[in-house]
Amino acid sequence: MDFFAAPTIAFGVLYCFFVIRHDRRRILHFEVTKHPTSSWIIQQLREVFPIESAP
Repeated sequence: MDFFAAPTIAFGVLYCFFVIRHDRRRILHFEVTKHPTSSWIIQQLREVFPIESAP
């Protein structure tokens, strides 16, 4: 899981959140936003790790 900021050509910032599966090097989830909030991050985690498949 990683969360990073990426600059844009117009001098803006996009915040990227992604989760990869290391054993197969497969992207499980990827989202980008201009304004991340705590509720947005929580929703992304819910989408990646549903209750049925939580570790």
